[in-house]
Amino acid sequence: YDYATFNILHRGMGMIAAKPDNGRPFLAQCLAGTVGFYRGMNDCGMTLGETTSESADRDIKTHPKITHAMHMRKLIQFATSARDAVDMAGEFKSTTGYTHSVGDHRGGTAVDIEASCTQVGVVYPRPGFDALCIANHFAGYPGFNGYEGATLATGQLAYWGRSWDEADTLDKWKSLVREETDRRTFSWQRYETMEKMVKEKYGRIGVDEMIGILSAWPLARRPELLGELTPECEQLYGIEAPIRDFKLASVFSAVFDPENMTAWVAAGGEPAQAGTYWPLNLNDYLAVMDNGMDASKVPEVSKDDGKPGTYSPGERSQAGRED
Repeated sequence: YDYATFNILHRGMGMIAAKPDNGRPFLAQCLAGTVGFYRGMNDCGMTLGETTSESADRDIKTHPKITHAMHMRKLIQFATSARDAVDMAGEFKSTTGYTHSVGDHRGGTAVDIEASCTQVGVVYPRPGFDALCIANHFAGYPGFNGYEGATLATGQLAYWGRSWDEADTLDKWKSLVREETDRRTFSWQRYETMEKMVKEKYGRIGVDEMIGILSAWPLARRPELLGELTPECEQLYGIEAPIRDFKLASVFSAVFDPENMTAWVAAGGEPAQAGTYWPLNLNDYLAVMDNGMDASKVPEVSKDDGKPGTYSPGERSQAGRED
């Protein structure tokens, strides 16, 4: 959740453990006072998250919808398979542009549901590559990976003020997306980097490995600030990764382990990945709910249970910064 903390949002980050009357029990990330979610995991082994992907197709006055955070809650609470998630997203679409990252542990698959205000499409793992990587841009372009559905790239291009003629082939579209996202969130570079990493480390990415990766690469949405390079990124990804303002790097960072029904949630730091990743087990909290919600039986999580992030802003070089 690479969003500005404004020096306060990270203090209100929490996890909800829920056993609803309708739907599946789940763990979900939230900000204090909210009922909608941005990512979570349910007891069917479904993991769900989202990334913003701006679109000009966002006319909620003409096409009124509930907010995206509520859509995500519906997916987390009711989806029991990747197919469920796709069908539900097709019913309610979105309020603006979003990509929905869906992992189906029991089904052994993943899908990326792309949604604007009025359109939906789905990216499936392409043949020969049993994994799926997404970032902050629509992948809804004909011929890109295993994409099926409306051409959501049209709304994305319009939002950027670019024309279809500039992206009327797959190669031209890829080049344009990289150019435009390099001005904002470097999401095309992130997409390529994730895919390279997965190919190199396929079958060897566990919880510890993922925490190391997440906590070594802080992200932010401050394109006016000059980027920095970090040795960790060069070592992990083999690229010189542009890094943005560290203070505003992220509100939330987590790794979901559906096989063990555990969410490793970063807390106690700013940005989030500077803190400890704490283990929260869904089954432990369900056991408390099944036994009368006795507060004395709520599982305690100590720092010794956690896994420290590797992010250390004091070691970053300030070379090239313009403050």
